[in-house]
Amino acid sequence: VFPVSAFTPDATRIANALQHKFTQVGITYDFEPEPLTTIDWSFNPTNPVNPEWTWQLNRHEVWDDLAQKYISAPPANSAYLNEFLFELNDWITTSPAPSNSGNASSARWRTIETGIRMLGVWPGCFYRLKSVPALSDDLLILWLKSFYMHGWHLNKYTAGGGNWAAIEQHGLFNVAAIFPEFHDAAGWRSVAIARIENLLTNDVLPDGAEV
Repeated sequence: VFPVSAFTPDATRIANALQHKFTQVGITYDFEPEPLTTIDWSFNPTNPVNPEWTWQLNRHEVWDDLAQKYISAPPANSAYLNEFLFELNDWITTSPAPSNSGNASSARWRTIETGIRMLGVWPGCFYRLKSVPALSDDLLILWLKSFYMHGWHLNKYTAGGGNWAAIEQHGLFNVAAIFPEFHDAAGWRSVAIARIENLLTNDVLPDGAEV
């Protein structure tokens, strides 16, 4: 069972998400008009441009808020579940994995964002919501396929060193451990462990300091 964190949902972030308003790096943007049919996950409202806004949007931190708010009082909180399912379906269907690492070309699939999504938010939401009746079989299959593509992407591409690589490998190992039924899961776990061992060898000094 995926552990439920002691994290408290952010009431303001949740209320804004229901209106498709997102705040990153202190800047709020409202994806109008309503009703919204899709979110532009590559959008950046900052001027001068701060790419962190879009990178952080694609870490999906608000999904954890929505999932935990829903399970605190279903079915009264069905609006939070519906918003989560809308955003999940929208992101997956509009965000195919790129044919490269994404680090230079895609705010959605930079390997650090890909790893971060697998660290907690996506697995946590999956184990909280995978059995709710509102989650259709079609969307569940899309979600599982996207988990697989996250693993595939992190296995194929890596920054190679530093905290970025540590986050990548943590994410890769997570998805491979959570879904051992994936055909490539055992290999992914081995790759993640080997890369972490290499990272420790190259980045951690004999006295324990990290470069």
